[in-house]
Amino acid sequence: MVVKAFFLFFRRGLVSLRAALTAASAARWESRDYRWGILLGLVGVATRLVARAEHLEGWDGVDFALALEDFDLERYQPHFPGYPVFVGLARLLAPLAGPGPADALTLPGAIVCGAAAWALWRLGGRGAALLYLAAPGLWLVGGKPLSDGLGLGLLLFAFALARTRPATSGLLAALTLGVRLSYAPAVLAWGSFVLASRCSYRRSAVGFGIGVGAWLVPLVLLAGGPFRLVEIGSRFAQGHFGRWGGAAGYLGLGQRLARQAWGLFDWTLGTVGPGDVTPLRIVTTLALVIALVGALRHRAARLALLFCLPYLIWALVAQNPDRPRHLAPVAAALIIALGSAPRWCALAATSMVLTALPLVRLQATTPPPDTALAMHVAREWPGARIYGWDTVRLFAVYGPSVDARRAVSLDDVAREEATGGRTPVLFTSDLRGKRRTRHCFELVATFRSDPHVFPPRRGLTLFRTCGASVHADSAVLHSASPWMQSRSFAPSAPSCARSSSSARSSWTECSPRSSRASTSFWPARLERPSRCWPRRCAAGSKAASTSPGS
Repeated sequence: MVVKAFFLFFRRGLVSLRAALTAASAARWESRDYRWGILLGLVGVATRLVARAEHLEGWDGVDFALALEDFDLERYQPHFPGYPVFVGLARLLAPLAGPGPADALTLPGAIVCGAAAWALWRLGGRGAALLYLAAPGLWLVGGKPLSDGLGLGLLLFAFALARTRPATSGLLAALTLGVRLSYAPAVLAWGSFVLASRCSYRRSAVGFGIGVGAWLVPLVLLAGGPFRLVEIGSRFAQGHFGRWGGAAGYLGLGQRLARQAWGLFDWTLGTVGPGDVTPLRIVTTLALVIALVGALRHRAARLALLFCLPYLIWALVAQNPDRPRHLAPVAAALIIALGSAPRWCALAATSMVLTALPLVRLQATTPPPDTALAMHVAREWPGARIYGWDTVRLFAVYGPSVDARRAVSLDDVAREEATGGRTPVLFTSDLRGKRRTRHCFELVATFRSDPHVFPPRRGLTLFRTCGASVHADSAVLHSASPWMQSRSFAPSAPSCARSSSSARSSWTECSPRSSRASTSFWPARLERPSRCWPRRCAAGSKAASTSPGS
């Protein structure tokens, strides 16, 4: 009885929600106001094209780039579930996109995600469309070489066309799963929305079935059969939900909630956050709070917030909290609810645009920290061996000649160093693990960027090993990272030359505004060296080298 009562309440709420939204959209369409929707869609496409990134971003971006040449799930080209619709569209539009792989990967998302402003106008009015166009996180998502922008755009179009074009709506919902299978809870909410409305659900089901078959059948054939696809998927799920994916057991509930809140409000909507208290963000926060208070008086807005609850729970439990782009569907639902207060939405959109403009410029012109590190190593150390975590995947595109190997902790670097080879051994600051290791290393360079553009990494440091004569450990390495980031150089700066004349571990800090370089040493709180016997380092000097001790 309780389950039946809950189902009836949920069904009645969905009917009310859909009636309110479709009535508003029908009134706008019949009053020739549709020209506003078309104009907003064109503006959305133009703004997303401007925000297109020129460089790949992270492990996923490299997977997609390699899949453009050779689609192979076994070699993570791309990783499971394959994203066949996204890869197929990127291949189709590659001749029109540009010479680089990032150009082909950003074009589908920029077009569809930008045009989805029309869908926001149909669902929530002009205020919702303006917020969607101006939200910094959604603006950046539309220009990233990832599948989030395309998936979000198709999902919004599926909801907007549920009443007028049910078969097309079902087809778009199915294609959304072919772009991002993790949007399944949102697609399930779309199915509940269609069923509860009692309107053309048969045609929606037919369109959905055709869409799923259009990408699932080729995916099974490319994977080598259904059983092989299930095997690959189960192996990937064990890693994603356990060892390395950042889902399920990664962090506690409180930390996950805090990071999800930062991703939804600070990163996506441009509100006030930890360390981000600026006049523009204050104006955005006040305008959105007032708009939300007014929107909660409307039943449709309250139900729209309830409607995104399944995906919000899924993102909290099964998605990486360090990737705020996973919350794009939740942000879109919140924007639809806020659309009932257009005046305050216009004010918030104005401050959002001013906040987003420098971030968009950074994404369009500056490589992410890990990409900048890979490009630097490929240019300055073409024959080196480097250890890292997810950064090593980028060398498959930006440094094929570099021997990049994945490592867990500094122990792996020490074991490789014990072989006595002459190949320079480098490692990055994203090495995981808490085991203490004692060996010599020197800082080469640090690459940093705005975390609002390339979350979650604020900076990444490159080190070179020089022997086993100095006591240092991974705890010291990570404790030094914030200081390194604050005194590092931008990725666009010229390469830095190391200082080998001093007995201390030193590095040369380069400034993008000046060609002059100044030598910087470890801070006072880390300057207490550990004494050790002199040994010959990899650089060839026989003097004792000193690194900060524990």
